[in-house]
Amino acid sequence: TPNTVLLVLSDAKSVSLERAESSLMRAAKAAGSVIWMNPIPEAKWPYLKGVTRLRQHCSMVPCGTLDELARACQRLIGG
Repeated sequence: TPNTVLLVLSDAKSVSLERAESSLMRAAKAAGSVIWMNPIPEAKWPYLKGVTRLRQHCSMVPCGTLDELARACQRLIGG
């Protein structure tokens, strides 16, 4: 529903990027928002094909450290 928040915790290194992207696009249409919590350092994201393609369909946030995870959680509660 539009009130649904879908959380994904993954490094976006998919075996089948096409299938992952297709599934994410369907989920993004059904949910109000999609937040992808990525444990890979954000500085490496531009070099990862999966991250580059998948982040077009969601809000991707870094969560590789406890501080980044805390910031991502704050974002979820609107803080």
